[in-house]
Amino acid sequence: MAALNARNAKASSDLIVTISEEGQALSQNNRKKLDEIENKGPKQLIEELEKEFDENESFY
Repeated sequence: MAALNARNAKASSDLIVTISEEGQALSQNNRKKLDEIENKGPKQLIEELEKEFDENESFY
């Protein structure tokens, strides 16, 4: 029984580490995207949004 508890504890620990690592990667990715948006000028952002809007319009 102790071996089973130890194995479950290890599996839980590994899962927590994995979730933490994935969260950090997602956070870094979001930071990169935010930095990209902040570094673009208003005209460039408007052009990108208009392009995306036009692409979405073609589906309907």
